[in-house]
Amino acid sequence: MKLAELFETMVQYELNKINKERVNEDVKQADLDAIEKYADKIFSKVGIDIEFTRHFIDRVNDERNQKPITTAELTRLFKQEYKKWGKPIARLGPDAQGVMKDMATDVNVPFVLLWDRENEELDLVAKTVMRKRDFKTSNPEFPVENLSLVGSYKRKKERELNLQPGDEDWFKLWFSRPHLTGPVKLKKNKK
Repeated sequence: MKLAELFETMVQYELNKINKERVNEDVKQADLDAIEKYADKIFSKVGIDIEFTRHFIDRVNDERNQKPITTAELTRLFKQEYKKWGKPIARLGPDAQGVMKDMATDVNVPFVLLWDRENEELDLVAKTVMRKRDFKTSNPEFPVENLSLVGSYKRKKERELNLQPGDEDWFKLWFSRPHLTGPVKLKKNKK
């Protein structure tokens, strides 16, 4: 075997190994079709149809996401977004832009709203998707959180700091919006 053939065989082996690893983590077009159908069903109640761009599917499987974005995360994001922000998003109207943000998983979905004359409804076009903790944008943000995780974290923090219901810091802990106003400084109470 010549050196060039050996090198080519080694490169092909490594590429096959990489492709086998990626097969397990990639979100397929059929998966996105199912997510789109689900999101269409819930957002149709506020007159919105969901669409994904070609760039969306490319970016959902991008290695820059650090941890792969899963279909469960996307499904949960659309469900939570509808529950918390469905009507406010619909009120933005055509040509508006925004970003859906999952604070628990750091998944961000920038979108644009376009008027579909044929179906007489708003199309929410998900332009891209990425996992990024401090995603910056000048467009309106629509954040959602996993309330059970947030509540557990806050309860643990409450116990660590010995905060009592009604204390000023207790109110800061439970009712602040750190994703909007920045981190909250809390003081430990004496026992």
